[in-house]
Amino acid sequence: MMHKQTNDISINEAKEALDSIAAANRVAFESVSPPFWLRIMLALLIGALTIFSAWSSGSGLWTLVMLVTLVLIMLTFVSFYWVLCSKGIKLLINPNNTTDKVISLVGSFVSACLLMISIELYRNGYTWV
Repeated sequence: MMHKQTNDISINEAKEALDSIAAANRVAFESVSPPFWLRIMLALLIGALTIFSAWSSGSGLWTLVMLVTLVLIMLTFVSFYWVLCSKGIKLLINPNNTTDKVISLVGSFVSACLLMISIELYRNGYTWV
């Protein structure tokens, strides 16, 4: 004769399990997210890149400063990626499925079109662009 076993857990056991899952999520998030100083530095560099790209129109010096800022941003991203890889964390850079690839291509195309339109508007005298 077989007895039916139930795997009921108590409320306290369920709370402990949820707390354990929440703690694991916190640890995973803290190990992957960049430190605060790096986020601030990237925000400042990206803001500086925006300003320097606006100032670089017709000026070789500001174009050079913009390119140096762009290189610093890229080095920062690559170094953080390297740090994560050294911890054994693999980041997904390229999209896996077709929908994500299409969204990436459409977003890139729209960004390129907006950039070309803003350049043409600026050349035609609309300096507010």
